[in-house]
Amino acid sequence: MSSETSAKQPSRRQRKIVGYIADKAKRLSCLSKRKAGLIRAGMELNEATHAKVLVVVVSPAGVQHVYNSHPMEEFLKVIQPPSTQGDSIPAASMARGHAYHSK
Repeated sequence: MSSETSAKQPSRRQRKIVGYIADKAKRLSCLSKRKAGLIRAGMELNEATHAKVLVVVVSPAGVQHVYNSHPMEEFLKVIQPPSTQGDSIPAASMARGHAYHSK
């Protein structure tokens, strides 16, 4: 390949091989960063398209991190059968655009 051809081609990012991170500190840091990015992407998707967005991340320790763009009742109607709807979601999470976490 000549230097002329390689100069015209855009550089591509190498795919990163994803696997379990053995180092606990690195694993928790990765979880925190990816969780923030995922919630940010959900917010941006809602802002750009007015789509109803629900992002739920549950850490290995069982901590729940949730972002919902609309009141939680709207999502529960879609994902839960009417007979099993419970009040297991904290009232503070019912507000639009609210992100929370709980243990």
